[in-house]
Amino acid sequence: MSKVIDNIEDIASIDSKVVKVTSTDNAVVRFDGTTGAVQNSGVTIDDGGNVGIGVTPSALLDIKAQGSDSRTIRSRGRTSDNISYIQFTDNAATAEYASISSGPSYLRFDTTGNEKMRIDSSGNLKFDSGYGSAATAYGCRAWVNFNGTGTVAIRASGNVSSITDNDTGDYTINFTTAMPDANYAIIGAVRDDSNDGAAITWNRRATTTNTTTAHRFVTAYIGTQYDCPQIDVAIFR
Repeated sequence: MSKVIDNIEDIASIDSKVVKVTSTDNAVVRFDGTTGAVQNSGVTIDDGGNVGIGVTPSALLDIKAQGSDSRTIRSRGRTSDNISYIQFTDNAATAEYASISSGPSYLRFDTTGNEKMRIDSSGNLKFDSGYGSAATAYGCRAWVNFNGTGTVAIRASGNVSSITDNDTGDYTINFTTAMPDANYAIIGAVRDDSNDGAAITWNRRATTTNTTTAHRFVTAYIGTQYDCPQIDVAIFR
């Protein structure tokens, strides 16, 4: 026979398995057996409909792990294909905005039902940015924009710790984090508005090999090494 529940006390009288459901007022329900203002375990539902798991909620859903080895959220794989799935939809749950799914060897991100990004089992990041499908992205490992005249000055950079001024038009880029090997590709550009831009060149220094920690190159004007005010270099691997 069904029973109408008028208050929290009635829940405890139905089944001894839920006697730990408590409340300090008519608006807050707690599933941890505690009373008072502080809860650090169990589940709390406040009067605004916010749910806190392991913590008093400060958002619609607030989750706090209790131990160093505890997992905040776990999504189990489906029985049919062992794929774990999280979906984001419109208010009526009739249209999928985006989803995150994971199989045994990948993490996949979709928007409107189409794959846009994936991290595969080797750690490669693949994304669709004009390819038409998710393809491996090869990132820039280091880049720098600097003034090569006088005292060398870096304007902006990424993964470049410093520039060594070896001689006129002769520079070494020093990497903050070393490359995995020396087989990287280098793109360089130079500019000097006071001279003919077509006659200014950037080139890898012929007598120096690449290393995992630095790259050395030269700039020249009409074949003679020359300090340029605008030098841009990017490293890809």
